[in-house]
Amino acid sequence: MELKIKEERGLEEEIEKRRKNIDNYDNQIAKLLEKRFEEVEKISELKERGGFRIYEPQRQARILKRLHKIVNLPEEAINSIWDAIFK
Repeated sequence: MELKIKEERGLEEEIEKRRKNIDNYDNQIAKLLEKRFEEVEKISELKERGGFRIYEPQRQARILKRLHKIVNLPEEAINSIWDAIFK
């Protein structure tokens, strides 16, 4: 019985450690998204000033194609995440 309790504690500690890792990744992702949005805003301002089209679907297609090659996730997951980011 005591062995089972020790094993459960070890598992709980491992779970908590991994949750902290996930929290750190979430924080990093949020900060990077914030930087990305700042760059998007700057580009939008420049395009407006230059009279360029703001929306470029071919740019989004190139981004998705590049991400499909470098990220080990299902394409549907990448598309879903990036569709939300593009909005």
